[in-house]
Amino acid sequence: HLLYGNAQSRGGVEIAKYNEWGGLNRDGTPGFDTKRPGWGKPVHQLLVENGVDIVFKGHDHLYVKQELDGIIYQTLPQPSHPGDKVNSAIEYGYVTGKVVGGSGFLKVTTSSNAIKVDFVKHDGSILDSYVKSA
Repeated sequence: HLLYGNAQSRGGVEIAKYNEWGGLNRDGTPGFDTKRPGWGKPVHQLLVENGVDIVFKGHDHLYVKQELDGIIYQTLPQPSHPGDKVNSAIEYGYVTGKVVGGSGFLKVTTSSNAIKVDFVKHDGSILDSYVKSA
């Protein structure tokens, strides 16, 4: 389900203050309650209040790791994407965060006190890795 983005429903934390994620209309005025009656709170606020550590999201087909209010917003890479281009990050509105080119998948390992995320290339090499304490 696409919650919002630019005209192509793309973007990262840069658009988190709008629509379902943050509650504002594109012009910055409040609009959440009129478009989502009964929800009570925008998605990002619910995630913060409930201690969410990482949000994994797709659709943009590139690896971007961003953080907002203590939550990592991890955009997923495309396993079959040829090459290592990252220019689509700018086209899609990503301004901040870590962008890594290349195709691959994310390997997520959890324990009682941490979450480890590895961006694994098709040949098994690790393109990026991080740990988030739980």
